[in-house]
Amino acid sequence: MLTLNEVKKTLARVGAVIKRTEFGEYRVNVKGGKEATAYYTNDLKDAELTGLAMGECAEQFSATHEDVRHAALLRVKKCFGCGSTIGNHHTALCESAGPNAIRDLPAVKGTQWWNGERPQ
Repeated sequence: MLTLNEVKKTLARVGAVIKRTEFGEYRVNVKGGKEATAYYTNDLKDAELTGLAMGECAEQFSATHEDVRHAALLRVKKCFGCGSTIGNHHTALCESAGPNAIRDLPAVKGTQWWNGERPQ
């Protein structure tokens, strides 16, 4: 089983950091990154993969630039707008979906984020 300390060590090698928030979520960012580049998730493996991608993308962008987060999320194949991991499928409220996107994913109540359930 993956532990937070193991992920901290892994991400430190690529210039990313992780911490657990008071709400139980994981906050991932590049070292020295501002809130605009932070990524929040409740899944430790998701946090690790995103942090690794952020560390790689930080070489292309300033550590304080929000393009780091966007590029990292694209690298782990997750929609920046709604969190979808299914190609061209988005929630109805997704701001990043293109004009030909299929907006069939259920969102978390009160947000635009995908709830992880695939439509039947």
